[in-house]
Amino acid sequence: MSNNYDFPLIPLHVRDESVLNSTYRSMGKVEDYKDCVHQFRYVKRFLSYDLYGRFSKEAKMAENDNLILIAVGPDSVGLVQKISEFIVQRGCNIEDSKMAVLAGEFALILLISGEASKLSGVSKAHQDLSKQTGLNIWVKQPAGKKRQEPSLPYKMVASCMDHPGVVYRLSTILSRSGINIESMETDTYAAPVSGTPIFRMEAIISVPANLNLNSLRSKLADVENEENIDIDLEPLSSS
Repeated sequence: MSNNYDFPLIPLHVRDESVLNSTYRSMGKVEDYKDCVHQFRYVKRFLSYDLYGRFSKEAKMAENDNLILIAVGPDSVGLVQKISEFIVQRGCNIEDSKMAVLAGEFALILLISGEASKLSGVSKAHQDLSKQTGLNIWVKQPAGKKRQEPSLPYKMVASCMDHPGVVYRLSTILSRSGINIESMETDTYAAPVSGTPIFRMEAIISVPANLNLNSLRSKLADVENEENIDIDLEPLSSS
């Protein structure tokens, strides 16, 4: 079990130290276990989002094929129930999902897993689901995942008086720094006393391990001053 780092590689199926112990003892590598447990504790505590969680999810998904299902249309009660019933009746499972209702429009993206033949059934029948729900529905095979460089998860929160261009300015800095946005939510609400429209953005980002964080913070500080934005950038807690 070798890799490019200075510690033994954690098996992808490992979930706790007792399993880690038995795994290495079964391979006759007791000394590897003693070294690896320190890495295991570090990864589980600090890097669960970027390494431990992501790698274990990929290992689980590797057992099945995947399909992406996208649904958009007028919101109504029971849409999630109808969609999930459609999937489970065809022997497939929802691995991951994102859903929102914006201006009365329902939007959903699902990562579905299952045997190839069962996923084919979902794909062939998705127009039936469209008729049942009144939604526009698309399905597609996920693209092969590119090899990712080591990165650390951070949470970025920005708030200011609402005005155009905030997301553009911030996303431009992130993109030029090689930072990937893993998830993002924005909202506009009225300030409690004045009623002034306030914009708030919260994003989970993957920061390359070799990136100069002081340089990134300096660039964000420039935008804070120019756009009158409050920006908070902190490591993402694994708890």
